[in-house]
Amino acid sequence: YRNSSDLSVRGLMVGTYDGEIWGFKNDATDDAGEPINSHVWLGPYALGTVTEVKLVRLSAVLDSNSSVLAYSIHVADTAEEAKQSPAVITSTWGAGRNAWQYDRARGAGIFVRVYQSGDSYDPWALESITATLAVAGQARVRS
Repeated sequence: YRNSSDLSVRGLMVGTYDGEIWGFKNDATDDAGEPINSHVWLGPYALGTVTEVKLVRLSAVLDSNSSVLAYSIHVADTAEEAKQSPAVITSTWGAGRNAWQYDRARGAGIFVRVYQSGDSYDPWALESITATLAVAGQARVRS
C-alpha cells in the first residue's frame, strides 16, 4: 500500500514477475491498453438431483451511470452441464431499474451469466437481481 497525501497516487500497489509495479484505479477502462472484459456467473440454482427448477421471471437494477449489460440463461440436467451449455435466453438490461423479463427456463441446474454488452468496455455496476423460481417437478430424462 502506498500512503500519500496526494490522492492520485495513494492506493494498493502490485509487483509483477517482470519487475513492474502496477497500481489499481477504480475508474480504469483498460489494462495497459487492453480493454477490460468482465463477466460473472450467478448460480447454480438447483433443488437437488431429482427435482427440476423453473426460472419464471427476472429483473435487475443497475447503477444510473452503468453501461448496458447483457445476460444469458444456461440450463441443463446438472449444474456442471448448465455452465458449459449454450445460452437458451439472451437479453440486455439498461441503466436504472429494469422491468420484469418473463424469461422461462427449466432444468436441474440453471446459471445466469451477466456480461458486458457487445464491444462496450465501459464500466457497469449491478445493484440487484431479483428472480422468481418455482419447483418444476421430477427431473426429466433427456436423450
